[in-house]
Amino acid sequence: MHRFSPAQCMAVFPSEAIQGAIDCGYKRNCSTPGAEIMSAPPEVPHRTPLIISHRATMGHAPENTLRGLRAGLALGVDGIEIDVQLCADGVPVLLHDNTLDRTTNGSGPLSAMTFTDLRKLDAGEGEQVPSLREALDVVVPRALLVIEVKVAPDQSANTVVEAILGELHARAAQRVWLWSFDEAVLESLAQRAPRLPIAHLCRGMTTVVRDRARRLNLAGVSIADVSESVVRELRQQGMAVFCWTKNDLPVLADLTGLPLTGIVTDYPERVQAVQSSTRKDL
Repeated sequence: MHRFSPAQCMAVFPSEAIQGAIDCGYKRNCSTPGAEIMSAPPEVPHRTPLIISHRATMGHAPENTLRGLRAGLALGVDGIEIDVQLCADGVPVLLHDNTLDRTTNGSGPLSAMTFTDLRKLDAGEGEQVPSLREALDVVVPRALLVIEVKVAPDQSANTVVEAILGELHARAAQRVWLWSFDEAVLESLAQRAPRLPIAHLCRGMTTVVRDRARRLNLAGVSIADVSESVVRELRQQGMAVFCWTKNDLPVLADLTGLPLTGIVTDYPERVQAVQSSTRKDL
């Protein structure tokens, strides 16, 4: 199996080419909203592991923004992962933290700000904090959308889950996975949306995670620290297994050899380079 240095990866996907693809995709999608989505084929190419860009595509654009979503699509990812939680008036929006301070020019808890006020903030490079509805319109059906469901300390899991499922139903959204670390969220999802694919997020596979996933009949797990034995055991049991969030080329090369369902990364082009090299070796 090949080992890659960052320089080797950039020789395959130079930074100017990546930015050009992102800009092209961004402008193309912005010129006639919805036109690209409506004309896109219903299926995307399948490879294993699937390449899933993290927090939209935070390696190339402000995290959890529409520009980040379009960046992932322009780079040809199989799926895009986003973080979703509710603002003060119950609108599901894309934001990783419970507070606005790190990723916007605002401050304070997200759950205390209305959607109207939230739209006045800069989420990076002039981007607004998007709604889940906007994300669905951009990504589906061009790629898989992975929604990490988050709950603020002052909110209930059921309220958040119902709001998110309401948006999915309104958009008749398919090709969606729902992930969470939160036990209450997983319980609520399993009860309210048993036919949707749900995955348990975790840092490492434990007996608690394993038992919970089985009890709730979850479709998969998404693990930060994976081992070959764990991946193979879970796959043999019929579960999807994702790995998050990996960016180092040697690690990606090792992971590509495992029977993973997908790899979450900030730099999709690195996984593409590894997969391309692996195919050449066969």
